[in-house]
Amino acid sequence: MPESALHTETGPSLTTVWHGNTADGGLHIVTKAHFPDHLVQQVGAPAAVWTEISAPFSHELHVSIFLENKTATQLQEATWIRWMPDPAVVDTSSWLMYKLGRPWLSPDPRQAVHL
Repeated sequence: MPESALHTETGPSLTTVWHGNTADGGLHIVTKAHFPDHLVQQVGAPAAVWTEISAPFSHELHVSIFLENKTATQLQEATWIRWMPDPAVVDTSSWLMYKLGRPWLSPDPRQAVHL
């Protein structure tokens, strides 16, 4: 890592929230958040982070995250989300994560995901 590179952990600031209903009457939420301008311009942070949460009348929850105008850089970087529902209420072993529309990861290490 170059000597001039600094480590920082910075989250985006929520700027807008929209809410409504899904076609079957469930909950639908869309949020938009922004990183500080200097991080977008100098180190390649996305211009905006869109999060879409859809909870239809079923046992499903759909979460999609879109990074708007994310610039590729040669700096080391990581992006993550943290989702921590109460395990007494949610069966986390039933979760399946999709990346780019394909099954990617199961939170239960005993369940292999075959691509």
